[in-house]
Amino acid sequence: MSGTPTQALAALAIALFAFLTAEMYPVGALTQLADDLRVTDTQAGQLLTVYAVVAGVTALPVAALTRHRDMRAVIVGCLLLLTVSQAALAASPAYGAALVVRGVAAIGHGVLWAGVPVLAARLVPPGRQGYAVGIVFLGSSAGLVLGTPLATLLSVGLGWRVGALLVGFVALVAAVLVHRLVPSVGPSVIRQSGELPSAAGTLPVSTPPGARPANGARRVVALCALTVVLTGGHYVAFTYLAVLAADLGVVGPGWVVLLAAYGLAGMGGVALAGRYLDARPVSVALASLGLVAAGTVAVRLSTGAVALTVGIVVWGAAFTAVPVVLQAGVLRVAGADALRASAAYVVAFQIGISGGAWVGGLLLTRLGAGALPLVTTAAALVSVVVVGAFPVVLGRPRRSRRGVSA
Repeated sequence: MSGTPTQALAALAIALFAFLTAEMYPVGALTQLADDLRVTDTQAGQLLTVYAVVAGVTALPVAALTRHRDMRAVIVGCLLLLTVSQAALAASPAYGAALVVRGVAAIGHGVLWAGVPVLAARLVPPGRQGYAVGIVFLGSSAGLVLGTPLATLLSVGLGWRVGALLVGFVALVAAVLVHRLVPSVGPSVIRQSGELPSAAGTLPVSTPPGARPANGARRVVALCALTVVLTGGHYVAFTYLAVLAADLGVVGPGWVVLLAAYGLAGMGGVALAGRYLDARPVSVALASLGLVAAGTVAVRLSTGAVALTVGIVVWGAAFTAVPVVLQAGVLRVAGADALRASAAYVVAFQIGISGGAWVGGLLLTRLGAGALPLVTTAAALVSVVVVGAFPVVLGRPRRSRRGVSA
């Protein structure tokens, strides 16, 4: 049984919602985790690092092992693994056990995040990959708007273990929805037949416009390198945002509201990027990166809660659109080998997260939280220069009657 393409996209979005909420859980519950597990804030931040390291290391091998499997079954299996892992996290007696459980949960992360955008792109007509990726990435944005703040609120009010259980329940619900609504199809079938089965028959596979097999691999590598820089710079500051906010007196419910503001702005950014990305990928990329730089500068210069919130809103709206831009770019230039390219992108993203969280921890200890947003600013500005000088790395946009848009 499967649903309509719209229902399938919604189910895939909920799957990303569950995984994003789980991955980012230590960010919102950082102080509660540190206090209960009797470790420092920096050590609690490594719960994010170990997740990212395992997700990055396992993404390509797991994708290779499952490339001939039913992708729907693989995604459901990943969600069930997350469900069990979150329950185990909630029961962890000590910091070491929590680290191990986080690593287990991350095993399914890479292949799920690689497969979901690929399936989404094949549920829409040609030239609409950016739109489809934007729709499913609304789920990850909703994780920031609803999942992370709600889990944080529960952590503050009822303890972080209750929040961990809630995330596991959401993953279980997502597994049921994906099983019922998403078409059953393996990646190899997609490549060979060019069609995706659905409840209404078959849907044509969208061939990324402008993709050239001869240089597609080089562009994927370039996009992955850009992803490491951008993501690493972002998580240097974002991982320890709770500490920066606390320094300005934003704690408890105020911290939950701040996270919600970041996520809500991110949903708007993703929706806007998805609307224009297929026609103007370079323009959307440059606008997003420029606003990341502006938002993080505003955060660094903040002297109170209001100014901090304004900076966070700009930062959230801009950076949450960046993975959509990068993922759509990978699908645009990868050609027929989209799944492996998408898995490589996931590896790059996780390298950025783990490296950024690790570097952020070092800088937090030596320079204080105030220095962290400047690293994010620098990464965004470097990326603006790269994309501006080499726009071809994002692939060519779709042609229209008026010609090609930038």
